[in-house]
Amino acid sequence: MNEKLILNARSTDPVTSHAAAELAERALPGRADRIVKALQIFSEGLTTVDLSELLAERLVCVSPVMVRLERAGQVYRAGTRISALTKCPRTVWKVLADQPSDTLQA
Repeated sequence: MNEKLILNARSTDPVTSHAAAELAERALPGRADRIVKALQIFSEGLTTVDLSELLAERLVCVSPVMVRLERAGQVYRAGTRISALTKCPRTVWKVLADQPSDTLQA
């Protein structure tokens, strides 16, 4: 299942915000693909903190992708685990077993 992603800046935002939204939209399919591949390798599941460290991505870049992948039927919430880094409970994400790695297309 593919989901068309549109990341828009508000019409009142400066030109730089529109440029940033365009760059983020172009990066999203590749980031989603890397996340799904990582979850396929780590079948026990990963938190967003784990994924951000593993993929060398900022947490704020990984977290929003998880909800979009969930809505697209690619991943699911498989409980929680206390993060060694943050000492807080974090959602453990798992990939659905029969999902292809090419997940979201812009």
